Amino acid sequence: MKNLTKIVFATLLGCGLYGCNGSGDPATTAAAIEPVKPVVETSPAGLSIDIEKYTLANGLDVILHRDDSDPVVATAIVYHVGSNREEPGRTGFAHFFEHMLFQDSENVGAGKFVTEIGDMGGSLNGGTWQDGTIYFEVVPSDGLERVLWMESDRMGFFINTVTEAGLENEKQVVKNEKRQGVDNRPYGHTDYVQLTNMYPEGHPYSWDVIGSLEDLQAATVADVRKFYEKWYGVNNATLVIAGDFDPETAKGYIEKYFGELEQRSEVTPPAPMPASLDRIKKLYHEDNFAQLPELNQVYPAVETRHTDFYALKLLASLLADGKDSPLYKVIVDEQKLAPSASASFHDGEIAGTMNFRVRAFDGIDLDRVQAALFAAFELFSMEDFTDQQLERILTNQETEFYNNLNSVFSKASQLAQFNEFNGDPNRLATEIDRYRAVTREDIKRVFNTYVMNKNYVATSFVPKGQLDLALEDSVKADVVEEQIVQGAEDAAAAASGEVAGAQPEPVNTPSRIDRSIKPAMGAEPVVKLPEVWTTNMESGLTLLGIEHHELPLVNLSVRIMGGHYLDDPAQTGAANLLTSIMMEGTAGRTPRKLEQAIRDLGATINFSASEEYITLSASLLSRNFEAVAELMEEILLQPRWDEGEWERVRQQEISGVQQAGANPDAVAAAAFDRLLYGSDNILGTS
Repeated sequence: MKNLTKIVFATLLGCGLYGCNGSGDPATTAAAIEPVKPVVETSPAGLSIDIEKYTLANGLDVILHRDDSDPVVATAIVYHVGSNREEPGRTGFAHFFEHMLFQDSENVGAGKFVTEIGDMGGSLNGGTWQDGTIYFEVVPSDGLERVLWMESDRMGFFINTVTEAGLENEKQVVKNEKRQGVDNRPYGHTDYVQLTNMYPEGHPYSWDVIGSLEDLQAATVADVRKFYEKWYGVNNATLVIAGDFDPETAKGYIEKYFGELEQRSEVTPPAPMPASLDRIKKLYHEDNFAQLPELNQVYPAVETRHTDFYALKLLASLLADGKDSPLYKVIVDEQKLAPSASASFHDGEIAGTMNFRVRAFDGIDLDRVQAALFAAFELFSMEDFTDQQLERILTNQETEFYNNLNSVFSKASQLAQFNEFNGDPNRLATEIDRYRAVTREDIKRVFNTYVMNKNYVATSFVPKGQLDLALEDSVKADVVEEQIVQGAEDAAAAASGEVAGAQPEPVNTPSRIDRSIKPAMGAEPVVKLPEVWTTNMESGLTLLGIEHHELPLVNLSVRIMGGHYLDDPAQTGAANLLTSIMMEGTAGRTPRKLEQAIRDLGATINFSASEEYITLSASLLSRNFEAVAELMEEILLQPRWDEGEWERVRQQEISGVQQAGANPDAVAAAAFDRLLYGSDNILGTS
């Protein structure tokens, strides 16, 4: 591949920069453009991931995957508990626990979990969703034992450290998270409105993950202990270690720190509970922060392990992915109501939904958007999709699948979830085969079964004062906003301090080892820098490369000095618009043909502007490298300057600017740049 890469770029980019036929005029080279010819694997070999799975006597599933390409190791623990395990009146506990477990444990100590990982030069985080909770760390390989000591401490030696003071403090943290991520974010209440209207009261998916803050405020230490004892046991979790480690040594650590932990109450997987709507529901919300009207239309569907799962995933892509999709053709291209339209199948362990979202241009009535959405459905039902479209979707699914396995963390996370929710981590290796087993008839059937002429929940989120843009016959959504009370955190902290004085010292849980001794770091890892090969071509282009062979992927980029700092101060944003319009076709390909060519190859190609560069980058299947390299050269050297797409791109950027005005991060970044560079410097502008 190294020599091939050099030859491809030396021939194509080097020749193209000079004009191989003696002319740089795109018109003279367009006729030479050949159709893209992707390499199609009709019977792709299953992905081979070398893993070892075993189960401790106490019921903890353990998965080991060795990857010594870098001296780092990732650990991931998935607990089979998400918001769907909660009870009405006690919602938000799963997410709350994600916060609590970073605070303290008997032997690691208060606040030490975060600082210990940081001192090792590692990273850590957690996440909660409807069905599960994950905790993970990525550290240098010499820190593995210490990480396992810490993870086992919060799995088996955490609950005695929970105090009224700590509980009250963390409640304020979660409340503030809701203010930032839901109440004060454009369209932040969408999930809540959809869930409460899609599912009947009491259904485990009828509340969002953050839950009711009233429920959280009413929580006691006894409630927390009950939830922990029921769900946070070894028999309800999967531990994965991926990276550079010795398997036998790791097994010794796992037995030492996790082997003595006792099983808790028996846990069974929840049964499927798909939603069923007996009527159409339309709701509206005047959003304090939204700058543009947005329609979300959601249909009840089936759970992850249902036989229709893979067909529904492919259906969503066929409906909305690409310029030849029905949603794009009708909503974006023909009626010009929005810069884009999306479809997605949201799958959960007990139910699923097919979701459609359109964030329209300023002032567009959402009744027009919904009518266009229905017109797109009619188009899909009348015009059969082609084999080429389906193969394109499958190839892109394959690329996305491999991209989700491109680091030791991503592999640890995927293996943990496949084991915990499918019972078999090896199922990951045959995932692509299940997509390819879907037939055209399967896709048509699920479209008619779950979408066409079916009942749905539609939400209209419109800017304040623009109710006339909401769907007709909509009713006001019941939205609960957390009130911002100045000084509430100070009052809670003071109250916590008073409570803290009355708290007894935590009682240490007995252990067969001395857990107060922090494990020493292992042997210092040896960093094996990959070989970076380089060549300078006649055109002046410098080519550098690194080879990895685990996944059949290639990532490449062409970076050119330029970007925002070359913008005219009177016309800022020109570099950004340049990279956008240059992705809209080439001299020899219309915008639609270019996009189809890229997607046929299972590639993503991005052209972007930063402060000092413009960068053309691609991620692709290695078998299609030469064809993608040709497309990149074509994009870079033979732009189309399509007038029809220009107006759409311009409107899309204007919409982005409008939305940024309601985004606190964007506002803060713009203010920071003005302060840092000054108003006379181009970098002080957006």
